[in-house]
Amino acid sequence: MVIQPIRIFQGSEDLIKRGRQLGGGQLYTVHIDVTKDESVKDARVKVEKILTEKKAQLHGIVNNAGVFTIFGPDDWCTTEEYLASLNVNTLGTVRVCHNLLPLVKKSKLLARSYRGPL
Repeated sequence: MVIQPIRIFQGSEDLIKRGRQLGGGQLYTVHIDVTKDESVKDARVKVEKILTEKKAQLHGIVNNAGVFTIFGPDDWCTTEEYLASLNVNTLGTVRVCHNLLPLVKKSKLLARSYRGPL
């Protein structure tokens, strides 16, 4: 089972439908605001509930939330714009991984990366 965090809620139904068309049926989306610790913690509870109900294991996490808020030369950009990008693109990924990786580790599957050790 793969849980896909979705920050922008539009399209999540299409993602589920497409996954089922491909024969999966094991893809679930969880709406998360990756900029908020509480939202990510709530998502973990939802994921644990799905896993328990389906008697399933979490095999992966897709961190696809991302924003590009910095346009133009550096002197055109504010600190707030940089912080917004960092909060989603970097800290959002950290929040999701810190909360959901323990569930992936419980599955005891071997994970590999073409870039080396995980």
